[in-house]
Amino acid sequence: MSGSVLYIGMAIAAALAFTVGGIFMKYSQGLTQPLPSLAMLGLFALGAALLTLSIDLRGELGPAYLVVLGLEAVLALAFGAMLFGEHANTGRLFGLGLLIVGMILIEGGSTEVTSDQPPAGAGAHAQPN
Repeated sequence: MSGSVLYIGMAIAAALAFTVGGIFMKYSQGLTQPLPSLAMLGLFALGAALLTLSIDLRGELGPAYLVVLGLEAVLALAFGAMLFGEHANTGRLFGLGLLIVGMILIEGGSTEVTSDQPPAGAGAHAQPN
C-alpha cells in the first residue's frame, strides 16, 4: 500500500474517530453518563493516535491536521443531520463547500521533501568559491 493511500486512510479514520467521539460527547450529557463518557474519551484518544500516525506519514503537521479537521467538520455536519435532525441549510452547505475546496487547496499545495532534494531555500545564499 502506497504512503499516500495509507495517509488518506489514517486521516479518514482519525476524522471518524473524532466525530463519533463527538457523538458520544453529546450522549454523555456533560460527562454525567459513564459509558458514553468513556467511549468519548477512548475515541478521542484513538483519533489522536491516528492523527499522529498520519502526521508521521505525511511529514507535515499543518496539512495533515487541517485535512483531518476538515473531514471531521464534514462528518459532524452529516451525522448531526442524520442522527439529531440538525438542519443543513444553504449557508452551512456553502460553508461546507468552501471547507472542501480549502482542504483540496491545502493538501494539493503542500509538497513533500525527499532525502534526495534539499529543503526549499537551502543553499540559496551560498557563494561560489
